[in-house]
Amino acid sequence: MANIKQLLNWNLLNSVIKANGQKLIAHKTKEIFNTNIDTLSNIALQQTMRSEIPKQELVEEIYDKFKNLEEQPIAVLLESFTKREVRLLVWSLDYKGEESILFSTQFGKFIRLVNEYWRDSYIIPLWYVLLKNWYALNNNKSRFQEYIILFKIKCDEYEKSRKDVIAIKTHFNFWKPNGIKSFVNYLNENNIPFNGICTYLNFNANILGTDYYYESFILYLKIIDKENISKELVEDVLVEIKGINSKKHKLILLSILITSGQFSRTINIIQQVAFSIIGDPIVKRHWTSGHLNEEEIELVESARKKLLVLMNKKFIKIFFSKLVQDPRREKYWLKFIDDIEDVKFVGNRLNYSILKNNQEISKYVDARYTVTRSNQSTSALIFWAKDYVFVEFSDKGAVYIYKRESFNIKTKHIENITELKSWPRGMAVIKSVGNYWEFMPEGTHAHIGERWEFRLSIWMKKYFYN
Repeated sequence: MANIKQLLNWNLLNSVIKANGQKLIAHKTKEIFNTNIDTLSNIALQQTMRSEIPKQELVEEIYDKFKNLEEQPIAVLLESFTKREVRLLVWSLDYKGEESILFSTQFGKFIRLVNEYWRDSYIIPLWYVLLKNWYALNNNKSRFQEYIILFKIKCDEYEKSRKDVIAIKTHFNFWKPNGIKSFVNYLNENNIPFNGICTYLNFNANILGTDYYYESFILYLKIIDKENISKELVEDVLVEIKGINSKKHKLILLSILITSGQFSRTINIIQQVAFSIIGDPIVKRHWTSGHLNEEEIELVESARKKLLVLMNKKFIKIFFSKLVQDPRREKYWLKFIDDIEDVKFVGNRLNYSILKNNQEISKYVDARYTVTRSNQSTSALIFWAKDYVFVEFSDKGAVYIYKRESFNIKTKHIENITELKSWPRGMAVIKSVGNYWEFMPEGTHAHIGERWEFRLSIWMKKYFYN
């Protein structure tokens, strides 16, 4: 009972988590869950290495005080601020963006205040502000230079034993203008996983969620050695991405994983996570952000389309293997998979259950399946590609070919599968005289004979790709 009470009163201290975990879990079970205990320990370690950011009202107050006095002689500012207030001022450097102290013409007076009232406790907030404003400082070379000179001097002067400050000092080349490349190369060369940067390098957890962190994460995924990519590494990366608050960076990081051939062996895991944290790629608004630049928009759209291709490929394979066994039709339509934009299913509840119980596509079925009122066994596969809509059925029959503008059927309101066979009338491929075949832009084409694929391919060349 005492152990349970201790467990309920857990706090995220590394020692407490280990002790309580060892008391509660039997020896054999302990071995099984060893990885989970280590994960909790890492979380605890990060919590103890995170410096608390001041409350907003304190930031506003100290910012206003500096702005009200910034035109005064430096002697007035030195008399007006205490050491505690200067530390708070460091945390407040980037408050109000373009109107911030960090980018103001009075930044020199801030440096005078810091030098006059210096305490080693200023190092972490100086480091945090640098990383948080990495993009903006890199676009203002002169201010970056002023800032990094001050920061370097103070790090060099540090002679105490705080681990996270020593880590900043030891790896100072990471914080220079082009330091991200050095940082990421160091991670790769030493096989340090990105989600382990605080644990392995003793970095303060305030690095997480900064501009520097995001840019490093992006570069890390772009240049990671393929030989170092394992299922476990990808799973760790995905856990890290899940914890990110910025939708923009979630989109970019997932898009790199999806589009890069280096991660192709784990694409199914990546696809599942992308679906759960971003949404179905068929819904384009889920895969957009107003904060993306043109290059990033192109990357994300490429990833979205690739996911659709992967999903549509599974839909076609499963339809022609589970709802009807027809490898010829499956093989034929998979040749055009890159052009297929959307796929829908129509059928009875039994066929819905068959698809829903398939683990590969279970999550995606509801948005794509219409259950008919009639209980007929025939089901339909509808797919949109270029300017056409194609409808295949689970009975042998024929493929129905519609121009997009002719396909006025609302798939969500189909009550009977025969509604999909009411139009177009006539055949898309017509044998007229001898071996002469006439081709129409719409119609049906039966899956009859040894050469139906050949004839349909001629139609595709004439209309689909024209």
